[in-house]
Amino acid sequence: MPHLVYERPIRIHFGDCDPAGIVYHPHYYALINMFHEDFLHEVGNVGFIEIRKFGVGFPVVGIRTDFTAPSRPGDLCTGKVWIEKMGRSSIRFAFEVTCGEEVRLRAIETMVCVKLDEKGDFVSYPIPDNIREAFKPYLIEEGDPLLELRA
Repeated sequence: MPHLVYERPIRIHFGDCDPAGIVYHPHYYALINMFHEDFLHEVGNVGFIEIRKFGVGFPVVGIRTDFTAPSRPGDLCTGKVWIEKMGRSSIRFAFEVTCGEEVRLRAIETMVCVKLDEKGDFVSYPIPDNIREAFKPYLIEEGDPLLELRA
């Protein structure tokens, strides 16, 4: 059975852009973060703050990005996210932003489930079962192609 892909529209605003009139690349990370938070709310029924009720957090530990074409103010793009790998405590998310048929951005983001230890340091912790189960439909099948990046 094919995996699900979470999608939603992303409008590019004037404030997202640099003086050249294209999205300033750090703003894409803010857009990805907001889009990712929507995914967590709608799919996992939990947001970045509410996830603390499980005693865990999910900091980003790595991100790789290809900016494949510029986006400009007024563009109505589509954000897509799915999961390429889910380990004991880590999740590798794949993101794609398109405008029509044109790919504007591809990114891989790795998050690790952590808990605070007795000293207040983050330590790796297993992904809670209810979050794991909610995410499973978005996980690619073994052998499916991974998102290809140039970077």
